[in-house]
Amino acid sequence: AVALQDSTIKIYYSDTYKFVLSLYGHKLPVNSISISSDSQLLVSASMDKNIKIWGTTFGECRKSIFAHDDSVTAVSFCRGTHYFFSVSRDCTIKYWDADHFCLVQIIRS
Repeated sequence: AVALQDSTIKIYYSDTYKFVLSLYGHKLPVNSISISSDSQLLVSASMDKNIKIWGTTFGECRKSIFAHDDSVTAVSFCRGTHYFFSVSRDCTIKYWDADHFCLVQIIRS
């Protein structure tokens, strides 16, 4: 998968590089993406302060979360789970459950 500055995400097959899906929904450029270890979910972080959780089979946006008070700069799934971290310019790290769309913990600097 590739995050583009036009606020879209493109998904390709990893073995053939054949185009599969385009994901639309962020209002500002996408800064980071992460795919779960089972390849079922993709999470995206954007300058629009939102995190989006996507299904990778059909490209549906399962949840859009106003996650931080400033741009979200990075997201990363924890291996073997559907839990992920997000990092923002608001100086917080947040730990999320992508299956239940809920915030688990906030770490402030």
